[in-house]
Amino acid sequence: MNKLVAQLQGVVGVDAVLSDTNSIAFYTNDIYSKGSDCIAVIRPDNIVDLQAIVRLCYQQGVAIFTRGGGVSYTSGYLPNCERSIVIDTVGLNRIVMINETDMYVTVETGVTWKQLHEALAEKGLRTPFWGPFSGVAASVGGTISQHAISHGSAMYGGSADSVISIDVINGVGEILSTGAAAHINGVPFSRTSGPDLTGLFCGDCGTLGVKASISLRLIKLPKQQHGLSFKFRDFDSMNAAMAEIARAELADESVGLDPQFQQNLASQQSIGLQVEIAKAIFRASKNIFSALYKLTKMALNGKAFLEQPGFGANFVLSGMNKAVIDAKIQATREIAYQFGDEIPNSMPTVMITMPFAPLNNILGVQGERWVPINGCMPFSECKGFHHDWMAVLHRYQSEMDTQNMFIAGMYSAISTNIFLYEIAFYWQDTRSSFHNTVLDDDYLAGLQTFSPSPDGRALVETLRKEAITLWHERGATHLQLGKAYPFLSSRVPAASKALGDIKHNMDPQNLFNPGALGFSSNTE
Repeated sequence: MNKLVAQLQGVVGVDAVLSDTNSIAFYTNDIYSKGSDCIAVIRPDNIVDLQAIVRLCYQQGVAIFTRGGGVSYTSGYLPNCERSIVIDTVGLNRIVMINETDMYVTVETGVTWKQLHEALAEKGLRTPFWGPFSGVAASVGGTISQHAISHGSAMYGGSADSVISIDVINGVGEILSTGAAAHINGVPFSRTSGPDLTGLFCGDCGTLGVKASISLRLIKLPKQQHGLSFKFRDFDSMNAAMAEIARAELADESVGLDPQFQQNLASQQSIGLQVEIAKAIFRASKNIFSALYKLTKMALNGKAFLEQPGFGANFVLSGMNKAVIDAKIQATREIAYQFGDEIPNSMPTVMITMPFAPLNNILGVQGERWVPINGCMPFSECKGFHHDWMAVLHRYQSEMDTQNMFIAGMYSAISTNIFLYEIAFYWQDTRSSFHNTVLDDDYLAGLQTFSPSPDGRALVETLRKEAITLWHERGATHLQLGKAYPFLSSRVPAASKALGDIKHNMDPQNLFNPGALGFSSNTE
């Protein structure tokens, strides 16, 4: 493979091709898993070179795994064969166009959500969905490929719902444009133009091609934001309140937490993070008095609101003026008071002022390993799933205690019709090269280290399968599919065949992220 490495160096330059042991180790890890070693990691800085890389590797039958910000936990970009390369899109970081007249933005796929949000905010704009919590690192291309949710999702849906056009490179290195951009005289101002080709490449985990650029719809940046927090005696009460508030289209963001998750957040409020939060509040406040008021209020509330028993739900409300916000506050309270009580709004205040926090939460409070899984359900299925999942945890409680494992829950409403139920596993296990590279040395120095725990990892896998089985029985969908969820095998035959035909058309040799979505892995 030295010949291929030399050829790739000829395309992008020597410094943009990494084949040393440390680089290979880092780029073939995600937050949770280790993939196969690859031949090299390629870091192009323009789309022409990206096309040339695809052509070269495709001609030689080398699998292509495309990596965004790297903050995946479902093996979304991990190689599963050694005859492969990883394309790191960090150099594809240009905001190509901000069209304030026609209200769309086009970016290369390595642009981070933090970078995009800050550039748009200077013009009083934003995208409807404007990034996951990991947006300091998560790229637009990776997020769209994995179909993540977070900021703006309660009002505007998931990341895919803000996309209007994608430029995708197929197996012969051609660029396929979608939406209005596919017109011979077109620009990417609209998603709908005949069959929705754009949707095919949202959530595809890079199996259908290599994304080069993405265009998203723009809206005016809200001038007013306010956070509300409530406490509920149990999951059912919290779920009912979140569902009613979602149906009323009141919140931009809606985040529920179980007691364990709230306790974790309280424990993670390090001095360093508190300083960063204070700085963010000062930057976001209209004047020093407003900032001091918010900080004093948060200091007086302390961590007590997170440590109270029960389930919590937090909402961010947005509007163009105070009258709109006041009306939303009143309507939200009227709904929430039917099910629970209001508590200090410290968490949504932090969400507003510091939306893209450091990645410290990819480890537990003491340095435990962490991995989440999720299921999306209609509101009517949530209570039943929660009851069944609690029964599973009761069955495995002794094994969890033996492994010093704990499990937390986080929940979100997506638009008016979807409830996300996310389960986070924490267990004592050794860190990977991913953690040791991505996280700050000073932060890591304050955490415990643990010995490898194959039994702990095995228990996590057992519980993940139990949860996925319960979701499957209820027809749930999943975000960030990667190679973790049984996607193709859960489709009706006609849907599986149609997807297979599309895959074969775009990628006849099955070299784009083989193994993801349940497509064959090239090692089978």
